[in-house]
Amino acid sequence: TNRPEDPCGPIEVHPLEFAGEGVEAKLRRLRGALGELGAQATLISALDQIAWLFNLRGSDIECNPVFFAYAAISEDSAVLFVRPVGEGKAGLGDAAAAHLRAAGVAVRPYGAFFAEAPAVVAGRRTLLDLPTCSLAVLALVPQELRVVGASPAEDLKAAKNQAEIEGLRRASQRDSAALCEFFASLEERLAGGGAAGEITEVGAAE
Repeated sequence: TNRPEDPCGPIEVHPLEFAGEGVEAKLRRLRGALGELGAQATLISALDQIAWLFNLRGSDIECNPVFFAYAAISEDSAVLFVRPVGEGKAGLGDAAAAHLRAAGVAVRPYGAFFAEAPAVVAGRRTLLDLPTCSLAVLALVPQELRVVGASPAEDLKAAKNQAEIEGLRRASQRDSAALCEFFASLEERLAGGGAAGEITEVGAAE
């Protein structure tokens, strides 16, 4: 077919100095939150939650620091289903793989999720976040073991620690400086008279 291949950019470790919290600590908090909701496991398919939870960043979706992956978490295991480096593609390299191993996270191929994830959560009450969960993922868990609700990972991610707050502050400063430069440049071009008609939204963005 003419269908293009799925993007598969390099996956990099998000440094602890910027994350402010290690993967093991995040997993402990997630498991504690699951327990409070009466769940013993969860399946995560929201890419921003996965990137946050495992302190990893990617580029599979333009303008978003995420990568294609699934995660299966239980009381005693954490498995990340992701594309490894190989076959001419980027994906999860040695440094990121070592980062996950150090946190006790198992890594499995992205394509193995639907075959292997059920074993990770087997017999456990499993939380499923319906707005971010496909029907195919939902079907992996027997109805009597489903706990339907918002993913605790989303709330945990939303509550920023001091390192993340400082990162947001620095990013906002850089963004503000870039906007000031753009507005100054735009003002100069508009003052040029005839050049004003040549300014398009795409051209301005470039």
